[in-house]
Amino acid sequence: MAAEAVLLTPLIFLLILFVVAFGRVEQARIEIANAARGSVEAAVVWPTASQAIAAGEATGAFTLHSSRISCTNYRVEINTSNFVPGGSVGSTIYCTVLLSDVAFPGLPGSLTLTGHASAPLETYRSFQ
Repeated sequence: MAAEAVLLTPLIFLLILFVVAFGRVEQARIEIANAARGSVEAAVVWPTASQAIAAGEATGAFTLHSSRISCTNYRVEINTSNFVPGGSVGSTIYCTVLLSDVAFPGLPGSLTLTGHASAPLETYRSFQ
C-alpha cells in the first residue's frame, strides 16, 4: 500500500498541474477572444473604414494591455474589405504568450493564441 502511494502521488500531482495549466491557457484564449470582440464592436460604429481600423486596433491593444495576460508579441488586424451598408467588419488578434506566464512559473516555451470576431454593419446608415 505504501509503495502504491509513493508511485501514485507524483503522477496525481503532475495530473493536477496539467489541468491547472490547461485551464489557464484556456482563460488566456478567452481573454484574447474578448479583446477581438471589443475591437470589432469599436470598429463598426465609425463612418469610414480608416476610422474603423484605427478605433479597432486601439481598442484591441487597450483590452489586451488591461487583461490578465501579457503578450510578448501581439498583432491586431481589422478587416474592412466589406465596409458597406449590410456588410461586416472582422477583427483578428494574434498574441504570443510565455507558458511560464500563462500556465505556471518555470514552464519553458511560448504559445501563439488567436481570437477572431466579426460584426455586421447596419443596412440603413450612411457611410463616408
